[in-house]
Amino acid sequence: PWDAFMPTPRQVDRARLRDLEALLTAAAAAEVRIVPVLFVQSLGDTVKLPNFAIDREARRSGVRVVRDGIVEMGGPRDIYADPLMLEAGVLLLETLLSGFAGHPSVAAWDLGHDPATTLRPRHIADMTAWATEMAGRVRRSGDEVRLTLGAGDVLTARGMRPGEFAGIVDRLDIAVMPQRLRFGQGWPDAGDTIFLARLFQALAGDVDTGLHVCVATGEGTGTAASPRDPGLARARDAATYAAALHEATSQMGNVALGTVASHCLRGRAIDAPPCDTWQSLASTGILSASNDQTDWGAAWATIAINESAVMPNRSPFPKNLDAAQYYDNIPDATRDLFSEWRSGRSDDPGIVV
Repeated sequence: PWDAFMPTPRQVDRARLRDLEALLTAAAAAEVRIVPVLFVQSLGDTVKLPNFAIDREARRSGVRVVRDGIVEMGGPRDIYADPLMLEAGVLLLETLLSGFAGHPSVAAWDLGHDPATTLRPRHIADMTAWATEMAGRVRRSGDEVRLTLGAGDVLTARGMRPGEFAGIVDRLDIAVMPQRLRFGQGWPDAGDTIFLARLFQALAGDVDTGLHVCVATGEGTGTAASPRDPGLARARDAATYAAALHEATSQMGNVALGTVASHCLRGRAIDAPPCDTWQSLASTGILSASNDQTDWGAAWATIAINESAVMPNRSPFPKNLDAAQYYDNIPDATRDLFSEWRSGRSDDPGIVV
């Protein structure tokens, strides 16, 4: 996270750069490729930022800023338009590119993971200008650049419209915690996630898309579901969800289907932000803290073993969507589209009934 790599706005921490070099060296030996995530990474209601990126007078409801594991007073500074943040962002990116661009273990650079959950831009133009600048620097290095948005960027109007990034990034992903989707009835219904992914494609326009899913099953604290923290899914539900999702996404033109976490957390990590209030996030790994497969991991292993080739044809829904009109009319527009998609499409491989 940014607070670890850049504690001051004037220099990137050399020890962290050596850590990253060691990680990439190990990845090369294991024939694994890495996508480093830059800048804002939203985890639950928290974002990890260095001290200079915190505005002590701008505390935001529902957003906690963490530095060195401690929740700080205040809120995030505007990384998209604040001159200091722009300067620091360029320094971080250029330092990483100068050391690791072209590395065989770097698959791409991701400009952020669901950034608008904790740091939404004040203006859409600020975000697109920032993304254009940062993505351009990555592309000039010869590497691929991506951006991972959140479900809220499709379901709410918060300044991160997917279509604005077509032509800026090489791939646009969306991160989804399916327990939090509320289109249909009950849990889990892969159809909810598939609908969201296809709507995301329609809004994204002419750019490759991928889907990251975050499912919490049977590990950790066993929290009960709540509107803020959805709790845990049963093993049977996770397996059903994973199978349906795999079949549908391989046919809809997503270039990637990923799971968010490798290991479940334990010990002090469960009591630290964000898990202190989002306890299910401690249980989203495909492996337990002791390296045993979780319920979600077992379902995911089946996907990995039987991975299907992605069909070249994209399958957005609806095919011709006016993004401005859609965002002007949410949430009603989302509900109407979901009802339209759900009815009369039972023969579609991308729907689960």
